Amino acid sequence: MRRPSSEAVEDDSAGLQAVGDLMAGLLLLFMLLAMVFAMSLSRTEQARVIEIDALTRAAGDQQHLRTGIVEHLTSAGVPVTIAQEPGVVRLGEGAIRFAPGQHRSDDPITLAALDRLADALAETLPDYACTRAPDGCPQAPVAALESVLIEGHSDTVDRLDDCDNHCLSARRASWTRAQLLARRPGLDELRSRGGQPLFGVNGYGPDRTVTGKGASECAADGAACREDRRIEVRLRMEAPHHLLAEQP
Repeated sequence: MRRPSSEAVEDDSAGLQAVGDLMAGLLLLFMLLAMVFAMSLSRTEQARVIEIDALTRAAGDQQHLRTGIVEHLTSAGVPVTIAQEPGVVRLGEGAIRFAPGQHRSDDPITLAALDRLADALAETLPDYACTRAPDGCPQAPVAALESVLIEGHSDTVDRLDDCDNHCLSARRASWTRAQLLARRPGLDELRSRGGQPLFGVNGYGPDRTVTGKGASECAADGAACREDRRIEVRLRMEAPHHLLAEQP
């Protein structure tokens, strides 16, 4: 049998060396990519932890603010219900009253409740609001308010000639907002971190009834559905912008 020449052996060795070098290079590249991927995952996880912490702190600020408002109102004799939804203060039956089909009230109890609510908001909101955005805003770790929504509701049979229940409840919210700002004009100067006025309105009509009574029941006994014709205050905190700047 003919032996391979020395040149052929050298060529085979060189080829194996080249393949080995290529494999080593690919392995090194793979290891580098794996390290970059691991570092990226680590930074993503750190960012997620920071965001969760910020959201938790914002929720705590929201709860603290709502508790302060409730305590002010309760001490002033205004009935309040803490709704299950975070940040919602429900003015209980016997506070702000609306007659069926009406979006305003001259009832002395309602007017007194509006006075007390305006006072409570004026006492508690400034600590979580901006007076001059962004310099006059709360500093970390305190979250700023994004909005304070005055939300109107109706029972299942409320009607105006030119307005359905949703329109009627929005009018109730708008009237209440105007009453609060008239009593404490400084509330209208409060801003979100983006510089927008805090106070807005929503109207939900009968969609979020608390008595659960249908139209026939409310039509037969309007007083039984009075709690559905109500006002709620919803406190919305900003996204965790105030802490995300601390990310590495």
